[in-house]
Amino acid sequence: MFHIATLVLLTLTVICGIDGRVWFSRDGICVASAPCTCDNAEILCSGLQLRSIPTFIPRDVSNDSLAGWPMSAAFFQMYSNNIEVIDDRAFCNLTFALSSKVFMMLASNAISSLADNAFDCIQNNVHYLDLKNNRLTALPVAMLKLTNLKELFLQNNALVRLNPLVMKQLGPTLTNLQLDLGRFSTWPSEFSHLRVLYFLEANNITFPNIPEDGFFWVFFVT
Repeated sequence: MFHIATLVLLTLTVICGIDGRVWFSRDGICVASAPCTCDNAEILCSGLQLRSIPTFIPRDVSNDSLAGWPMSAAFFQMYSNNIEVIDDRAFCNLTFALSSKVFMMLASNAISSLADNAFDCIQNNVHYLDLKNNRLTALPVAMLKLTNLKELFLQNNALVRLNPLVMKQLGPTLTNLQLDLGRFSTWPSEFSHLRVLYFLEANNITFPNIPEDGFFWVFFVT
């Protein structure tokens, strides 16, 4: 039994050691352009004064050729930069398995717009999108393509409207929404599209009334 346990432990150690070399960093080369770096399933670009999304070396991480399974989660750490726009197909050089979950951290930039096709090629993988502390005034049309988005963070953006088409698209999957309503004069009726929402954080409300059915389907509101 001791030998079997030792073998299992060694196997796990080898597999864990493989992760960083065959996913986002291969032979010491990160898939993201400098000054970004990579660590296992993370692309690390935060606090680097970037003005745009980095370019990516073409990389298929849909199946790990050594470990034999797809990356389960990928983390794009791109917060605290000076990014203003996300262009079309910004992430298309990276190929993920359908089962891979992408966590996109873009908080504290200067993002005012996303191209309509910004999330092409990863539209089925993005599960978490953090855009708080940016300069958005509306929900980007690019979100229409996000088929599996679960969590969306929009606090400290100057939102003046919620695109009903985007809200309807996100309705079947979105469970956590956090945003500011300081520029709204009434409770947004578009919330009614979010039928599986579990947590809603609506900040800076200035209008006096919220309809009785405003969030009857939400389990937790703050």
